[in-house]
Amino acid sequence: MWCKASTRNNFATTGRLNFSIKTTYAGKLELGFLTGTTTAGSAYDVYLPISSGEYGYVNDGQWHEVSIPISAITPRGAMAFGMTDPTKSKLDLTKVTNPFVIADRYSVTGNGAGATTKIYIDKIYWSK
Repeated sequence: MWCKASTRNNFATTGRLNFSIKTTYAGKLELGFLTGTTTAGSAYDVYLPISSGEYGYVNDGQWHEVSIPISAITPRGAMAFGMTDPTKSKLDLTKVTNPFVIADRYSVTGNGAGATTKIYIDKIYWSK
């Protein structure tokens, strides 16, 4: 996903990441996106840990519509694993290379390793 700088600035304040989710996963999940690439040394993780009951996410085994403001996700951004140059690895909404990421880094979510609960995702889109 590539966009002009003027669109990017507006999107950073008014944009949303939307998707449907169905799971009984008993813990926080990290949701967001990635900008840049590892090849260029510019990969930047932009993930927000959320719990059941936040942004429409409920882990009750039913389908739910989730809508997270981009402005809520971006403050949690950080250089991706293995990136060492903060002048390259930084938030750049003109270079969104992975428009949807779901993760559970246990050090961030506090969950334990080894969960095998299925997580179904559908209807992923970005909106203004």
